[in-house]
Amino acid sequence: MTMSIYMLNYINDIDLRRRVSRALNRGEAFHQLRAWNSSN
Repeated sequence: MTMSIYMLNYINDIDLRRRVSRALNRGEAFHQLRAWNSSN
């Protein structure tokens, strides 16, 4: 039930989608930097 409410909020709230996307992008950038750093 909680996940359903979250999904409805996610679909309905553009600011929530932007915050989630920003957090995901930040995490991806960190992992790419770490992978690059470990290879050099």
